[in-house]
Amino acid sequence: MSPRIPDEAAKEVAELFRYTARDLHRYAFRLNRGDAASAEDQVQDAFQAAALAWPALRPLSAGRRRAWLFAVVRNKSIDTWRKSTGVESLTETGISTAPEDTHYRAVHLILLERCWKLLLTMPTARFRVAYLRWHESMSTREIADHLGIAPSTVRVHIKHARDEIIANIGPDVPFLVESERPIARSERKEVEQ
Repeated sequence: MSPRIPDEAAKEVAELFRYTARDLHRYAFRLNRGDAASAEDQVQDAFQAAALAWPALRPLSAGRRRAWLFAVVRNKSIDTWRKSTGVESLTETGISTAPEDTHYRAVHLILLERCWKLLLTMPTARFRVAYLRWHESMSTREIADHLGIAPSTVRVHIKHARDEIIANIGPDVPFLVESERPIARSERKEVEQ
């Protein structure tokens, strides 16, 4: 049985919903790459959490309450990402299953499993950027647009993630052997501005 929320708290949360839900839904929609159902679920979960935590949220300023809701949606989105990813998904990419390649496949599966464990220890922003680059094959621009960060920030996260993988595991991780393209002229202009 769900806990009963006092009427006064329900009215105050409804007021918060009225002023925050649209922006919060846009944010969740972007985090979920256009998956409206997931975005709606996360916004609903955030407001349910707010109603349950209302005694602690009530004394906060409107801006702090809003920030709290956005943090809840962000964390729920990350949870969804983590649940939907795993060693299996990384190991499926780019490895032949031909019988003569058994040794090659086994070595790379071990490397990928170690790499996945390392990625999970990275800061959240770096993990998300690395995941989008190497699992989803998104470009720097696509990642920047999706996460709402600058392309230069994406490149820094990719560089740090790659450096950390090479330092801890080695350079032979299959997905690190992506074609390195030079920075496009449009990206250079954006970084210079």
